[in-house]
Amino acid sequence: MRNFRLNSQTVREGSKPDPYVVLSVGKIQQESITLEKTLDPVFEETFHFLVRNPNTDTLLLKFVDRKTNHELGSMKQPLDFVMVRPHMAMEKQNFNLSVKHDSKVALEMKIQILKEIGRAHV
Repeated sequence: MRNFRLNSQTVREGSKPDPYVVLSVGKIQQESITLEKTLDPVFEETFHFLVRNPNTDTLLLKFVDRKTNHELGSMKQPLDFVMVRPHMAMEKQNFNLSVKHDSKVALEMKIQILKEIGRAHV
């Protein structure tokens, strides 16, 4: 996740939020750092999830103000969208957040397949 633009109408008048992001895939949740007093946060963080089925799982992003616990916006991204991309990677792409105003997030994602190596017989 790279950057995130909040429309000033999504926050309390006269105040800038302390945004952080809750990311989840299935029942697994992770949380970003909190950035203080900004409408233009840039989260230079990498998150890893062990995904059971990328054809059906979805990444959920929820942007929250740490001071008020007010949700600033959210988005869902099905992982199968990334599966069909070359090298199962999505370069920086902009998405609109589900809020009443024009807020966007730029996101990069990559899926790596892990294989279980057969056990040696003794």
